[in-house]
Amino acid sequence: MKVDKLRTVIIYIIIILLGLVCLLPLLNIVAISFSSSAAVEGNMVGLIPVGFSTAAYKKILEDSQFWHSFLISVERVVLALIINFVLIVLMAYPLSKTNAQFRGRNIYANLMIFAMLFNGGMIPKVQSCLHALDEGCSRALILDGRQPSSLRRYLLDGEPLGTVVTA
Repeated sequence: MKVDKLRTVIIYIIIILLGLVCLLPLLNIVAISFSSSAAVEGNMVGLIPVGFSTAAYKKILEDSQFWHSFLISVERVVLALIINFVLIVLMAYPLSKTNAQFRGRNIYANLMIFAMLFNGGMIPKVQSCLHALDEGCSRALILDGRQPSSLRRYLLDGEPLGTVVTA
């Protein structure tokens, strides 16, 4: 029982330390933003602002380009939110039904699985492999081009490298 409590305390201490490692630089940036320019140039700012000043924020808020950029960011967030919400609802409905209730459910499920397994760069490669199989090849191979001489190692040494797609 004491070992479990000690383990829990150690885990909490590690989590707190990791949280501080992430939080302290952000607090320093906030302190710098509220400090006077002389204190910032003199590298005197730590976690507490030195020579408290809001001049940096006044300058930014007076700039029309800032507000224009901010408006573009808000527009993109709202548009992405609406599109993602619609897409999630359109995908969630068919996936919640059985194949008997919604005949196209398997198409949606396979589309989701395909998108999870193959990222954007893999899709053209898989399509090319499937096209090669349609044209009569018995198998197609996707090798990792980052590994030196992977084709030689596959052909001559018989090492199982990459992904083999067969008909």
